[in-house]
Amino acid sequence: MGELDTSMPLWARLLCYGLGLALIAGSIAYFAWGSQRASAASDWPSADGRILSSYIEEQESRDEDNEVIITFYPRVTYRYFVAGNGFSSDAIRLIADQGYADSYDAEDFLSDYPEGAAVEVFYDPENPGDSALVLESPPWWIFAVTLMGGVWIFAGWFFGPRRSKARGPSMAAPASAETPGRCRSCGAPVERPPLEDPAIIRRASRRGGPPCPRCGEARPLQSRRAELSRLLFWIVFAAIWAVGLWLLFFA
Repeated sequence: MGELDTSMPLWARLLCYGLGLALIAGSIAYFAWGSQRASAASDWPSADGRILSSYIEEQESRDEDNEVIITFYPRVTYRYFVAGNGFSSDAIRLIADQGYADSYDAEDFLSDYPEGAAVEVFYDPENPGDSALVLESPPWWIFAVTLMGGVWIFAGWFFGPRRSKARGPSMAAPASAETPGRCRSCGAPVERPPLEDPAIIRRASRRGGPPCPRCGEARPLQSRRAELSRLLFWIVFAAIWAVGLWLLFFA
């Protein structure tokens, strides 16, 4: 219909597929490891321990706007004895470290572990130095990471080239440089780039062809669906990174 191919470049689609597969594989592997560890820890014995120190560690990072983000991590060290042997550890949770966006939440968590308090310590009987104060299941955000991987793969497929289907006994003849396209705004004929030069075709595809000689439309041969698809891609791209940063720093 006089429109140039504006699908996502091959390298971008491969990047989407690669990121998606990496996120899915990584999240599945992490979930499998966390589930196995949580299952094994359900049979761990416990020992009496005592908190040696209790404090909050602040870690700074910067977001995409270069603004400082502070994450608050509860930190404790404790000592416990197994079969007369003393062990020290700073592991609070079994699987994942927990950071808080608000210092009050971190302080509220540490209120159960003040310095000098007696605590119950769970430990691995085969390796008593492996211990934790909280036995939790794999965090829920692992499934969100898996979903993010699926979104990346879908984006690579959705913005890939589409094969046209034949309607009727014969296929329509492919457009050529001698067959002018039509401006999407006013319908005026617009010359296509020469087919002998692939580089010109690629540049024209990105730019939507030369300007319309009648109305001055900058991208007369580019479909509005392609523009909406590109806009949707960048919205999805920004949303994925926003959710990822939120999960990383605040979940």
